[in-house]
Amino acid sequence: MFKVYVDGKEINSELIQHSDGAINLKIDNVALENSQHEACFYVSPMMNITLVESVIELASFIFDTYVPFYAKITLNLPYFPNARADRQFQDGMPIPLKAFCNQLHSQNWDKVYTKDLHNLKATTFLYSKIEEMTQAECFDDTVVNNVKLRQLLDNDISFCAPDKGASIKVASVANGYTDNIIQLSKCRDVSTGNIQGIDIVSGDVKDKDILIIDDICDGGMTFISAAEELKYNGAKSVSLYVTHGIFSKGVRSFKGIIDYIFVNQVVSNYITMDDIDNYNSITY
Repeated sequence: MFKVYVDGKEINSELIQHSDGAINLKIDNVALENSQHEACFYVSPMMNITLVESVIELASFIFDTYVPFYAKITLNLPYFPNARADRQFQDGMPIPLKAFCNQLHSQNWDKVYTKDLHNLKATTFLYSKIEEMTQAECFDDTVVNNVKLRQLLDNDISFCAPDKGASIKVASVANGYTDNIIQLSKCRDVSTGNIQGIDIVSGDVKDKDILIIDDICDGGMTFISAAEELKYNGAKSVSLYVTHGIFSKGVRSFKGIIDYIFVNQVVSNYITMDDIDNYNSITY
C-alpha cells in the first residue's frame, strides 16, 4: 500500500494495524538516518483513501525524526485525495481539500508529487510544495505502455472533452496527436447530481473514431451518456481515457457503449488493471 525509498532504493517498512483499528508505521530508522540526498514516502493509489491522511501524518513524524536535515524529504501521492471536494458541502463541515492541504503544509515535506490534479486550488493551498505530472504527460506515459492505445492513435482519431472544464487539458493532450477536438456540454440536476443531457458543442463526429479524455472516472455515467450521444450522432467508435480510474461501479456497464477503456492508474480497490485489460480483450 505504501513504499519508502532512501536515495532511490526501497527500504523496509511496515503498516501495523491494531485490533481496535488504530494504526502505526515501522520504518527502518537506520536507513533513514543514512539518507544523503532524498527520502521519499510513496502512497499507492490503491490504498484505501480513509487511511491516507493518518499514514501520511505518521510518516511525516518519522521522517522528521530520523532523516538528516540536509536530505530532502518528499511525498509521492499519485492520486491526490479530496481533489474533487473543494467546497463546503453543508454548514458545520470543513472544506475537505483545504483541510487536507493544510495538513500537508503543516508537515515538513519539501515536495509533494502528484499526477493530473483535478483541482488547481490544491496548488494555491500548498503554494510551491506541489509538483504535478500533467494530464498530457500522464497520457504520453500511458501511450508508451499500452499497445492497444497506440494502435487506436494510429487511426484518424478525434479527441473529445466531455465538458467545458476539461477542454483546456484535452487541447494540451491532443497536441501532436490530432487537430480534431470535439467539445461536449453536460447539464446536471443540481439536487441529485444526475446528468439531464449531453450536447455536442463543436467538432466533427460522424464516422469518426473518438477518444473521450478526462482526469477521473468514478461511477462513469458522464462518459456513458457522452458515448451514447456521440454514437447517436454517427460516431464510428467511442473509447475512454482517464488518468485516475476509480470505477466504483465496475466496468461491466460500459460494455456495448464504450469500445475501449484506458487508464494511467487504477485508484482504490474497486477494480484492477487486469479488469481493464480484460475489458479491452473480451465481450461480456
